[in-house]
Amino acid sequence: MNLNEKFDVIFIVSVSFGLILFRSLWYRFGRSRKLRHPPSPLSLPIVGNLFSMPPGTEHIAYMKLGQQLNSDIIYLKMLGQSIIVLNSAQAASDLFEKREKV
Repeated sequence: MNLNEKFDVIFIVSVSFGLILFRSLWYRFGRSRKLRHPPSPLSLPIVGNLFSMPPGTEHIAYMKLGQQLNSDIIYLKMLGQSIIVLNSAQAASDLFEKREKV
């Protein structure tokens, strides 16, 4: 590999990394903030709330989390997947009524 080929490889890798970084930052911070999510616990980058949920007892953890956040509706994000948890029959009924009108 001569010097020009090394610079070409470095240039391509740098531009690719820059584009990926720009895209991820734009996706994270540059989008419109029209949609407001329900209350949510603090989450980690990339994995979100994955490690805050104990395996096998999710329903109990969701109930306790709803009590901590003082809400029947909870928003979680795990590995890029958005999850909305409804902790009461009233919250589920309200959601169905609102979706029916749309």
